[in-house]
This record gives sequence, structure tokens and C-alpha cells, in this order.
Amino acid sequence: MAFPSEPIPNFLRPRVERWVGLVILFAPSFTLGMLTPSHPFSIPFYCIQAISFWALWRSHSLHSLKFELCLYLNQFVLSALWTASIFFWQQPLLSLIALLLQTVATLLCTLVFWRRERISGQWMALSLAWQSYLCFLFLYNP
Repeated sequence: MAFPSEPIPNFLRPRVERWVGLVILFAPSFTLGMLTPSHPFSIPFYCIQAISFWALWRSHSLHSLKFELCLYLNQFVLSALWTASIFFWQQPLLSLIALLLQTVATLLCTLVFWRRERISGQWMALSLAWQSYLCFLFLYNP
């Protein structure tokens, strides 16, 4: 089966498939957000990341989004590592390294997503702004 490399118009992807894709992306993001003690702030952060990739996925095939999917999964795993290291393991050095790597990965995602779909890059830029704020708090909090 050949996958088209050009964008798929939104109306060609069935509505059910679009909503199922959104639920599949939201499930791990919502779960990871609920695991953090500060979940009122974490849930929107992780859901914004899911919306960002969903906005990209709804108009492109997954076959053409291999690199973008790898970047997204990479920053999601780094986000899970940061969450575990700061809230559960209480390892400040590991959490700082994970947060800095996650910020770099989110910056790369923002740039690559923006190149493909502007709205997707804008959603990821919101996530990047939140991560930059977390880095600032982590580095300058006594």
C-alpha cells in the first residue's frame, strides 16, 4: 500500500478517524499529566503537545511524518523522564538534565512542525514557552 507524501486534505480523512487519532494522542498525555502532583498545570501542558502532533497528523500521512513522529516521541519520553525524576525519584541533577534535553527536543519539534504545518508549530511553541519557564524556575530557584 502506497502512502501519499503530499498533505491529505482534511475532508478526505474520515471524521471518526480524526477523533480516534486525537483520543489516542490524548490518552498518554492525560495519563502522564495526572501522574504529576501539580496536575492542574501539567495536564494542559501535555495536552498541548498532543494537540500539536494531532494538528500535523490530521493533514499528513504517518508515512510522511516518520521524522516528526520520532521527534515527538523523543520529547514525550524525555518529558516522562523529567516527571519521574523530579516528582518520584527526587533526583535534581537527573531532572535538570532531562529538562534541558526535553527543551532542546521541544525546540526541534517546534521548528520541524512549523515547517510542515504552521498551526502545529504554534501549538508546540506554547509548550516550548512553558518548558522555558520551568527551566528558569528550576535554575534560579534557591
